[in-house]
Amino acid sequence: MEKRMLPVWYTARFGHLKFKPNLKVGDRVTKGDKIGTMGNSGASSAAHLHIDCAQGKQVPKNDLHRMPDMFGPGKVVLPALDQAEWFIDDDLFKTKVAITTYPHDPAYFKNWGWHHIGFDVVPEDRHTHPGVHSDIYWNRSYEGEVIFSGVDPLGLNKGYGNVLLIQFEAEYDIMDYRRRKNARSN
Repeated sequence: MEKRMLPVWYTARFGHLKFKPNLKVGDRVTKGDKIGTMGNSGASSAAHLHIDCAQGKQVPKNDLHRMPDMFGPGKVVLPALDQAEWFIDDDLFKTKVAITTYPHDPAYFKNWGWHHIGFDVVPEDRHTHPGVHSDIYWNRSYEGEVIFSGVDPLGLNKGYGNVLLIQFEAEYDIMDYRRRKNARSN
């Protein structure tokens, strides 16, 4: 099976952090680096971590709370759910991860009035070991660069609260993409 790997840039968003991230714009993160602590900031009803990804090197503007407007009015942002899924593993919290809300969850839309474009995750042992595994770690083999570290422009009690945006470059198998696209169209 032929593989043609192309480098593609992505931007990952980590929201509802407990504290304003200690990382600064321009900081580099590598696998195993602590990037934050799961929290309940922003429009959130319980402590969790929101993760989503967009294709491309993004430039944060004002609306961090909605993917279509996440990086500026009128700019088309393509979600990259396949890349967001790669974050959901045992290295994220240093324990097993449970997904509490999936992308495009109908109940989320009913409650909040917009589509959920990422994953909400928590440590699986959060009830038996509260607070023990709430630290979040960069778990990708690709190095990342912080492009936003702070409070969602909507405020600490709205949107995603304390937010961290990290860009990274990953390889994308263009031949696999073409095979999947052709399979869907047949």
